[in-house]
Amino acid sequence: VGQQDDVLLAFLRANNLKHYVMPSWPTTEAIAAAIAAEMGPRIGEQYLRSIEVTEGPHNAATWTAA
Repeated sequence: VGQQDDVLLAFLRANNLKHYVMPSWPTTEAIAAAIAAEMGPRIGEQYLRSIEVTEGPHNAATWTAA
């Protein structure tokens, strides 16, 4: 959820629903960049090889390291 979407954020928080607040609008590219930024420090010496974000009714995000 983009941090500027006050209405949606209020709804999610009021209903205790899972969400991730992003500094920009959550485009596919922004979500992939956020995953890369979060995973980089967590995988240590490994190389973040790929990130795949799937949009649609069954959203998904996966990453692989080598």
